[in-house]
Amino acid sequence: MLPDTIQRRTMYEPGSRSSTPTRRILVIEDDPADANLMRMVHDDKIPWSCLDIVNSGSEAMQYLCGEGKYADAIIPDVILLDMFLPMTSDLELIGDLRALPGCELIPIVMVSGSESPAKLREAYRLGVNCVISKSSRLEEHFRKLTRCFEFWCGIAELPHRANEDTARS
Repeated sequence: MLPDTIQRRTMYEPGSRSSTPTRRILVIEDDPADANLMRMVHDDKIPWSCLDIVNSGSEAMQYLCGEGKYADAIIPDVILLDMFLPMTSDLELIGDLRALPGCELIPIVMVSGSESPAKLREAYRLGVNCVISKSSRLEEHFRKLTRCFEFWCGIAELPHRANEDTARS
């Protein structure tokens, strides 16, 4: 059963935000090489934010619901989602993520190897905020990930969570 509202810890400390926001990114990626590349780019380019990696849709749901080993997990500010996960429909997972109370507004970035316009259109319809295509050239893929992390961790203004709004009033 899903909680009525996700009321777990966030990275934000009301009244103590620095000029560079600390952001938490959740990566949902089943390929260890791709996950490792994301961690390397993140740690090299965006060291002020935090990155957690899970390798399946079911593990992502446990993380976001604070179940099992993720009981103390912090709700992410951004989700990077691999478009092709085993044993789950990526499009179905988008709907599941959006249906979680408290996760409706978390930006979802889909990392895709697909060039199917219909699948990309459906991903946007279900609530993905942007799609980054995987590049076959490592340096190009590195550049795209770097820009993605820079945007979501340093430029984008993200919606405040309800419990933060009341704490700031």
